[in-house]
Amino acid sequence: MYDKGDGIPRNSEKAVRFAFKAAQQGYTAAQYYLGQAFENGINQVPQDNVEAYYWYSLAANSTDELNHASDNINVVAEASLDRVKRKLTENQKKEIDALVKVWTPKTLISHGTGFYVDNNHILTNRHIVRTTFNEARIPFRRVKISVIANDNEEDLALLTDPRENELRATFRRNPIDVGEEVALFGYPRSTILSYKGNGTSGIVSGISGIMTDFQPANEFQHTAPTQNGNSGSPVFDLAGNVVGISVAQLVDYRSLEGAQAIKINPPQNVNFAIKFDVIEAFLRKNGIMDYATTKSSGKVIDLSGIYKQAQKFTVPVLCYEDKEEQPLPVEQVNIEELHP
Repeated sequence: MYDKGDGIPRNSEKAVRFAFKAAQQGYTAAQYYLGQAFENGINQVPQDNVEAYYWYSLAANSTDELNHASDNINVVAEASLDRVKRKLTENQKKEIDALVKVWTPKTLISHGTGFYVDNNHILTNRHIVRTTFNEARIPFRRVKISVIANDNEEDLALLTDPRENELRATFRRNPIDVGEEVALFGYPRSTILSYKGNGTSGIVSGISGIMTDFQPANEFQHTAPTQNGNSGSPVFDLAGNVVGISVAQLVDYRSLEGAQAIKINPPQNVNFAIKFDVIEAFLRKNGIMDYATTKSSGKVIDLSGIYKQAQKFTVPVLCYEDKEEQPLPVEQVNIEELHP
């Protein structure tokens, strides 16, 4: 209905997102729809024959009894599969065939934001990329987890994207200072908000983080509003250079009777970002050397310009976990987001 505007306003993004959610849960018609979207590069889905082959294969091999049209879709998907696989290498086909052979329905377990530090690597937070996940996407294409930091103090991770991204972030070497204006761009609540991204702004309110077992000098405090899903968002100076990566928001709790707790006096805009020198050490430790830096702040540009530029190298990061159970009937599908 959203795809064709059948009785409701046409909304291609909603169409793809509902289809993607249903496809991940095992619905044959949705899997075939995604195969078409990836094959033709439509409805904000990038053209990708490997992904098209993946979804067509799932639809062609589906035994989904909940979908009354599954038999017909199987036949149509098989024909589409033959057409697409001629465009792939033998290694690409073998890789997808292996994934399809062991495929089970999937559910979203965490989500956040990431950004390209070079043409193939996306920087994000470690707490987004959980060790129990089975698949990571940005947002529709699968990407590989190349490095996960073992040091919890860093809370950083890298994703590898086999498709090169033309643009990447430029980091500022000069340290930030209290009172400096900053902007943040990311994908908060990306399970219910648009994948076009959200921008906020504020100031640097402190040059150290929380006094915990970690190193407070690794972080700085800022007032750019953040929400669930902003973890991994780049924090910019007013010249559009990245000065940090969003990592946390302070929330106060008072313990009651051991395991129980209630939230009290929630702080206003007490947010934290990891500093560039920590990011640089992490990148170098993991062999990422081709990142861009600048020593000066450069020419000040407006917030709109910063956000438009950020859209070109910042992506939502979605992590999924395999589930053995059968997909729920459509009316029972929960579209609320899960806390990462």
